[in-house]
Amino acid sequence: MYRFVLYIILFILFNPLTLFCQSDFWIHTNGPHAGTIHDYSFGQNNIVYAAADNGVNKSIDNGESWSNIGFTGTQIWGICKTSAGSLLAGTINDGLYRSTNEGLTWTFVQYIGNYIYDIKEINSNLIIMATYVGVYKSTNNGVNWVPSLIINYATSIDTSSNNEIFISTLSSGIY
Repeated sequence: MYRFVLYIILFILFNPLTLFCQSDFWIHTNGPHAGTIHDYSFGQNNIVYAAADNGVNKSIDNGESWSNIGFTGTQIWGICKTSAGSLLAGTINDGLYRSTNEGLTWTFVQYIGNYIYDIKEINSNLIIMATYVGVYKSTNNGVNWVPSLIINYATSIDTSSNNEIFISTLSSGIY
């Protein structure tokens, strides 16, 4: 019995899953407390932007504290801080908005379907947006958008290590 207990203890201590799943690996931020967080984007100098059920939230101290910088009461599902300095916010039912002053003011850009799920800057000349009605692209820092792939429910965007763009969809797979 002693040997069995010893084996169990050794297994728990040296199991690879136990070594990589320690609770100190993940650090919980102090918010934002704005309902579901759908997306986030990083700016410079420890600034984090969060797209949430209750608007756009901003942290200037790497997630220690948060403040709402727009759209209180509006569901924001996509957020993107571009390398040129614009902040793009994709809403549910209200379209796309753009701020050029860190969220102090917002300008309506365009209504593109009911849902804007994700916004990603691919490089300084290309921003991609996944929406309810397809994939859209901007080549001028989010000022104008044109269709790139017409498909229902494009939900998220990612790039591979060699800069290939992948789009996931609700029911049509990955492009």
